[in-house]
Amino acid sequence: MPLRSPAAVGRLRENSSVVSADVASVLLLLAFLFVLLHPSILNPFELEPHTAWTIHCYTFGVPILVINAVVRRRLWRLTPFDYLLLAYVACAVATWPTSFNRHTTAMAIVGLVGQLVVYAAVRQLAEVRPFLARVVIAALLVGIAMLEWTAAGVHLRVGLSARLVDYPPLDWNGREGLGLAAAIQFAFLVGIWQRARSSAVQLASIVLILGVVVELLFLYSRLAWAAAAGVMAAAFITSVRLGGLRRYAVAMIVIGTLVGIVGTPYMAHLAKMATGLEHRGGESSLSFRVAAWLDTPRVMRGRILAGTGLGNYMAYRPTVDMPRSQHLPPGFPEPLHPHNAYLQQTAETGILGGLSYLAMWVTAIWAGWRISTRPGAELAIHSGLFLAVVAIAVSNLGENMFEGTERLRLYSIAWMVTAFVIAAWKPEPAARQAPVEDVV
Repeated sequence: MPLRSPAAVGRLRENSSVVSADVASVLLLLAFLFVLLHPSILNPFELEPHTAWTIHCYTFGVPILVINAVVRRRLWRLTPFDYLLLAYVACAVATWPTSFNRHTTAMAIVGLVGQLVVYAAVRQLAEVRPFLARVVIAALLVGIAMLEWTAAGVHLRVGLSARLVDYPPLDWNGREGLGLAAAIQFAFLVGIWQRARSSAVQLASIVLILGVVVELLFLYSRLAWAAAAGVMAAAFITSVRLGGLRRYAVAMIVIGTLVGIVGTPYMAHLAKMATGLEHRGGESSLSFRVAAWLDTPRVMRGRILAGTGLGNYMAYRPTVDMPRSQHLPPGFPEPLHPHNAYLQQTAETGILGGLSYLAMWVTAIWAGWRISTRPGAELAIHSGLFLAVVAIAVSNLGENMFEGTERLRLYSIAWMVTAFVIAAWKPEPAARQAPVEDVV
């Protein structure tokens, strides 16, 4: 038996280490997906839920980063998104010395870093194993569907025409958290349906899309409806760019017909409320959000550079004396929340932090557009990732979909989706010019 050279033995050991690292990383990812999609935040030590989820993020991400740092000894390539992310984090940390409440800001920074650990871990895995995007998307589709199925039992018990507030035992911030999760699920399915090459996949996708549409309607979350509308608008633009308008038109007709059949008068009332065409009852209308948006610049006065400190907007807002907005409906209290993630980040981290945060999401959308409009075997997956980023960005225009303990897992989903998008955002090779022969 021939003896292997020391170099060959070293390569064999290195390959074995890489395989072991990949297996361990994938197992950690699968465990995190299970915890992520559980009906409630797993909390065996009965900690405060925000702390419990932050610990889950560190427990998942840190081992993956350490394993890959030891085995591969290299970091992923930096992109404009990463530089904007670093700028945003620097602004968030800089708010601590002048924060309205230093303890709140410190805890918010610890939680933010935990979410960024998730982003970094998934980004590291996506760089070396791009196929994991399929695994994550499949897990999210199945997991969110199971959550919706559990909520369907509550739908039937309470009644489909009533305003549903919570879905015990689902710890996903009731109808709105589940609605936002369903909007992300809808985005994945539309992207897969739009670019699927197999007729079987197309048929399965449109059937699942119709199921998600029904859930979106019965969840009564107007913000999720807006996100779904943004997804369809982005899908239309993609169809114009790459072709497939006939398929898009067929889907729009089918979805529109289903909405017309399933829709209830109360759903029509909510839609009119969302667009400002109607106001009655105890529901907040578009004018309420406009009032919240216009309050934000007043809150920022005197703290335009330093901000209130990460996580302090709702505590700082009552200390600001301002006249009651003329946009507030009669009988409504003054809004303590800006109902816009970009405005909230600007108020909390200062103008530079807010601009960095906005530019970060604009860059993520651009990266998603680039990977979804270039040829490749993963076009359906990339289209789904792009539309999911659109759903998240649109949702944050009318709310901070990451605010509150119940939505921390939505935050983690957003970072995972973004990690796959940015990892796939590789510069396209320049076209090589044909050699020019000398003509004699």
